[in-house]
Amino acid sequence: MTTEPPRDLKQKAIDLLLFLPRMAKLLGRIAADPEVSGKDKALVLAALAYLASPIDMIPDFIPVIGELDDIYLISLVLLRLVNRMGPEKLQAYWDGPEDIVALVQRVSEVATAILPEKIRRLVLAKVDEAAQPAKPEQPAPPPPFEEPEQSE
Repeated sequence: MTTEPPRDLKQKAIDLLLFLPRMAKLLGRIAADPEVSGKDKALVLAALAYLASPIDMIPDFIPVIGELDDIYLISLVLLRLVNRMGPEKLQAYWDGPEDIVALVQRVSEVATAILPEKIRRLVLAKVDEAAQPAKPEQPAPPPPFEEPEQSE
């Protein structure tokens, strides 16, 4: 005789498994929105690249904590976007059952409590770096001034 987990527990497990893919989908939708600024799109694309990258601060093969740096990074990015775009815009793109803004705040708090400070600082630095506007290329300095030769 096998016991089946209660329906709500089963749904919570499914929601947890779908969390990162839903986050990636949300970020993709934000990146495709023509109303989102170039600066915010750069931030979103940097988060997606980190999420897809096999190189993480905490390797993903470590159960639970291995994905925590990914989730923390995404939550920081989404909190910045909430401040810039408003919670309604973020909620409109979210297809999960939860309130995305409350969820992102909760995830950020949990990750802050669990992740070592060094990892938190590195993740935050990555978000800050991606949020910086691209530096315009500096033009080459003019050649040094040379006085024309005088003919006698």
